Amino acid sequence: MANNSNEKLSFEEFRKVLAEVLLVPEERITREASFTTDLTVDSIRWVEMALSIEQMGVQVPTEAFWDINTVGDAYTFYEENYSPDA
Repeated sequence: MANNSNEKLSFEEFRKVLAEVLLVPEERITREASFTTDLTVDSIRWVEMALSIEQMGVQVPTEAFWDINTVGDAYTFYEENYSPDA
């Protein structure tokens, strides 16, 4: 799901995208939710999530992705690195 509006997504919009990509109910996508423990994200879903974040306007270097453990980490990374030109 690309962010075609060139505006940064709110956390609510971000979590809707993650719920779609990760195939989990939206109510499970909380800032504290661990991708591996709480959401049981496998490697294929992990890559799909990275690609989705890139479609939202954020380049995700491989080394940075290892530091993203929770939904909150992912949203913080998104907020800090968002570029409407990406």
